[in-house]
Amino acid sequence: MCAPDWQAGLLGTVMYIAWCVSLLFVPRLADRFGRRFLFLGARLCETALWLAMMLVRDFWVMFGLMICLGLCAAGRVNVGTVYITEWFPRKNQTILHMVFAAEVALGYIGYALYFWLWGNSTHNVQWLAYALSIVSVLLTFLMPESPRLLAVKGRVAEF
Repeated sequence: MCAPDWQAGLLGTVMYIAWCVSLLFVPRLADRFGRRFLFLGARLCETALWLAMMLVRDFWVMFGLMICLGLCAAGRVNVGTVYITEWFPRKNQTILHMVFAAEVALGYIGYALYFWLWGNSTHNVQWLAYALSIVSVLLTFLMPESPRLLAVKGRVAEF
């Protein structure tokens, strides 16, 4: 069943509005309580939300899920970028961001090639992305807190 164009546009818009709103408080919370805590919490919430979004068929439930996904995005993207960057010396941080941007671009290219050459069903791509998300969440449990944040907070023994 195809939805009207305004519904698809509204879902994307509401997610990015929620993301922008979350930027008002999530980075501050990360500075106060730790980047690992917020990054891991956002990843766990997003994984649950993605599963719900793949199963739900009601527009207004999806609307609410997109708001929640937008609220979690700041923890994953904005806090996560700082969290990972702080693991590397400053001289290597530019390369790190280039590799990250290349990885995102290759993902988009891979999706485009899939839809161009192999199929038009999003279900295969969704479940593959969900499986990768679960793996990344499990790996996040192994990561300790940011060494720079621990140093700034005076918790030198921990880093």
